Amino acid sequence: MTLLEFLNRIKLTVRGPKYKKASEQALQKNQATILQALRSHSPVDSGYFRSRWRVHLTKFSGSSTELAGMLISNDTEHYGQFMEEGAEPFKAPWYFPHKHKFATGKLTYLDGKVWAGGLNPGHAKTFGGAINKVFSERSKILEKLTIDVSDSAIKAFL
Repeated sequence: MTLLEFLNRIKLTVRGPKYKKASEQALQKNQATILQALRSHSPVDSGYFRSRWRVHLTKFSGSSTELAGMLISNDTEHYGQFMEEGAEPFKAPWYFPHKHKFATGKLTYLDGKVWAGGLNPGHAKTFGGAINKVFSERSKILEKLTIDVSDSAIKAFL
């Protein structure tokens, strides 16, 4: 059973502030870990992209069917989407592998896309985007979050 299926089942039978509070606490418990992981998987040149990650708990005022939510965002304009999804070769923003002034050792070409890796932490840690890295099966963060939220809801139910 997935977390979504579990929460949907709980929502059908359980309502009230006790369950919302338990779910919020479980999300809050993981908030700093998620933020730290996103930052550690972000390429660094100036540090601006890395510094713009935000992880917030959302409030569902007036909703009796929602338990809790988390919003993850990065408001870096102009190039943030290329950090997460890669860029087309020979196109903005990096023009790599073309011999253009923007092509540097900080970029790499993998899987048909140009990726920014920064010089620190490097491509092995940043290739594919921070969100994909943090929430991949390998990272175990999503699994831990699922277990924490599920455990909290069950404890509130008992």
